Amino acid sequence: MLLSPPQYRTLIVAGAGNVGRALLAVSGRDLDSFDEVVLVDREPRPLPVSPACRFVGGDIQEVDFLRRLLAGCRLPAIFVNLCAGVDNVAVRAVIAGEEVAYIDTSCCAPLGSSEVRFSRLMPYSLTVLNSRRPHLLCWGINPGLVEIVTRRLLAQSGRHGNRFDVTIYEHDDLQVLAKDFIAVGWNVDALVEEVIESPILVCRDGRLQEDAQAKHHPVLACWNGTVVPSRLVGHEDIWNLGQLPEIDGARFVYGLAPPVMAALEQDAATARRRLKVPAAAVPVRGLERVAVKVKADDGWSRTLLWQEDHYETWRSHGVNAVQYQTAKSVLLGILLLQHGRHGRGNGNHSGATLPLADADIRLVDGLMERLGISWTNGDTLDLRYQG
Repeated sequence: MLLSPPQYRTLIVAGAGNVGRALLAVSGRDLDSFDEVVLVDREPRPLPVSPACRFVGGDIQEVDFLRRLLAGCRLPAIFVNLCAGVDNVAVRAVIAGEEVAYIDTSCCAPLGSSEVRFSRLMPYSLTVLNSRRPHLLCWGINPGLVEIVTRRLLAQSGRHGNRFDVTIYEHDDLQVLAKDFIAVGWNVDALVEEVIESPILVCRDGRLQEDAQAKHHPVLACWNGTVVPSRLVGHEDIWNLGQLPEIDGARFVYGLAPPVMAALEQDAATARRRLKVPAAAVPVRGLERVAVKVKADDGWSRTLLWQEDHYETWRSHGVNAVQYQTAKSVLLGILLLQHGRHGRGNGNHSGATLPLADADIRLVDGLMERLGISWTNGDTLDLRYQG
């Protein structure tokens, strides 16, 4: 596809962990429109980087360091925050006054807080700042692209005035041939917090509801006739979808490989001890599947699915399929700001609130095709759950 001229000179990637490494691994030539790519982390790590990439060591939560970092970059810049356990709002507050756009992938708590309730985390994470450039918040696959996909399905249904029910399904069947640990595809602490420690958050009758006493809600998901033990869990995308006036109900149904599900039946400390993200050199197998199912109150229904094979993404890029999907989704956000009208504006947006005119939708569709983000018809899966 023919892209508009670039609008930003520098890409800053903060966080050289799993997703940061994956972003550089899968980007190919899609970052060539930047004069330079700056990788930031507290510790240097070996990464597949191009000659145009340079490393800067430091902690983005230290205001003086962050200001020096920005002062040493060619502006305008896009700042991608992939750091875990960081107060994103505090980072954004420093960036807001600069010619720097911003992207992050998940919600956060204020520095020093042990808060795990999405009803508290999300309003804080979505704090509106008077920024000179746009901020894309909670922008990955889920949260992020699943909200965009849901909005597209709502529009394509042609049912104006109807009420809709949305279920986000994820089945991550990642496995390795290891006996000393149980493999997962992304940050262990965040996974344990999400599945074990955070209360369930759903949308019912058009209202977001959180049960502080309910942190373990097992359900059985049916994927094309195969029963997958899963959990009903709180999630950023459910909060975001609950802000849409057309949504009457929403929930997130999450299933992982049987050993992982068994580990998540334990207490949080035990689960954290047993679970591990495999090293990049370790072969992985299984499928990662994310599906969005939308039903209207008159019976209309549609499901879209994005499926990737763990082994194939590992063989091609050295990353697992969870990391691949997240990195590709972040890359879409980067290119949207670099080449679309949103990069010329400001404002703070999630996947549920980003303005989408017809031209924006065409650009998003074109970028997905360019990046190999393939949402396919999932109606034949007969996705459903009980419990």
